[in-house]
Amino acid sequence: MHSLARQQRVGLHRRGYRQATAEAPLRETLAAGLVQLSYWNAARPLFDPFCGSATILIEAALIGLRRAPGLYRSFAAQGWPWVGQQAWRDARQEAEDRYDRSTRLTLLGSDIDPQALKIARHNLTRAQLHDRGIQLECRPISDFRPGLEYGVLITNPPYGERQLDSAQVEALYAQLGRATLPLNTWSSYILTSHPALERCLGRKAGRKRKLYNGMLACTYYQYPGPKPPSGGSASA
Repeated sequence: MHSLARQQRVGLHRRGYRQATAEAPLRETLAAGLVQLSYWNAARPLFDPFCGSATILIEAALIGLRRAPGLYRSFAAQGWPWVGQQAWRDARQEAEDRYDRSTRLTLLGSDIDPQALKIARHNLTRAQLHDRGIQLECRPISDFRPGLEYGVLITNPPYGERQLDSAQVEALYAQLGRATLPLNTWSSYILTSHPALERCLGRKAGRKRKLYNGMLACTYYQYPGPKPPSGGSASA
């Protein structure tokens, strides 16, 4: 009974791989939504220059590998006698059969906070994705040189709500704009509540979508790039 009560307190947005989080963590379901609202697919490189605890990268990997997000967690409903254990076994086996266990992805993450990257690596191990092509580096956005074409940038940068003030955030966004300006074949997707993103990047978004990060109203700025030839990716 106590075990069931503990399970009931775990929200369905939880995947089971996050025990610790970096500053201002992004909810797993929102991270998955950001990926699904982009043009990314498993054949394309993906980069998050403010990766924090790697939630966007992990959710992209789950989507790209067709792995059910709750495959390795339990649910309170498993204790409901009117569902039956065979139904759960069948559903789990179906999810196992869909899971692509061979494909290696090209997912790149960076952050200037070593502690955040330590948490990110721990989360990758818990998610059993540490060997599936996710690379993490400690570096500023100004050092971003992908060397790849037709990539996708998806990120949730600081908004200025916590540690940084508005001027610092705008300077950071300006660096992001300079780093991504030469990437003519890339698509960029940026979630923020800060109203000056487009001005700091120096260009208008092709599309904008209103989303909520927790209780905070945000805008998802979308800068779609050209479609890759034959739907794939290529080295520069």
